[in-house]
Amino acid sequence: MMRFDLRPQEYRQQEKTKKGSDPLRILFLLLVVLFVGTSLLSLGYSWLRLREHQELLQARQESLRVLERQARALKTELGRLQEEEKDYQAILGLLKGELPSLEVLAALEGSLPPRVWLTSLSIAKNAVSMQGEAFSEADVVEFGNNLGEASIIRSVVVPKVSRSRAGTSKTVSFVLDCTLHDITAVTLTKEGS
Repeated sequence: MMRFDLRPQEYRQQEKTKKGSDPLRILFLLLVVLFVGTSLLSLGYSWLRLREHQELLQARQESLRVLERQARALKTELGRLQEEEKDYQAILGLLKGELPSLEVLAALEGSLPPRVWLTSLSIAKNAVSMQGEAFSEADVVEFGNNLGEASIIRSVVVPKVSRSRAGTSKTVSFVLDCTLHDITAVTLTKEGS
C-alpha cells in the first residue's frame, strides 16, 4: 500500500528528520532512565547504610551510657574503699603503737618469777627498759632467760646488777634492756604455729 503525503515540502522534510531522531531520543531516554535508576539505587543504598550507621551509633551511645553509669558506680566504690583503707591504716597505726606494749606486758606476766619485782618499765618503739629488784642474781638470770623465750623479745641484755641492803633483807637491783621484734613478724610467727 502506498501513501501519499499532500503536505507542503518543508513539512515533509521536518517529518523525515523527526523520524531519524527517534533512535537518538530512545537512546537519550534510555540514558536518562539509566541515570535515574542508578541514582535511585545509589540513594537507596545510601539510605540503608545511613540506617545501619544510625543503629550502630545508637548502640554505641547506649553502650557509652552504660559505661558512664559503671564508671560512676566504680568511682563511688573507689571512694568508699579509700575511706575504708584510711580506717584500716588508722587501725594499723594504732596496733603498731599499742600492740607491742600489750605483747611486752603479756611476755612479762609469763616470765616474771615470784622472787622478782619491777620498779619501773619503759616501752619505746623497738626497745624495752626495766628496772627491778630480786632476792638473788639467779632470780635475775631466770627472769632474763624466761623473757628471752617470749616471741616479741629479740634480745635481752642485763647491763647493770648491784647488791643492796635495805634493813635486814639483802636484794639485788638490776637494769634489763630488751630489743623487740617487728610486730608483724611476731603475728605471722604466732599464726604459723
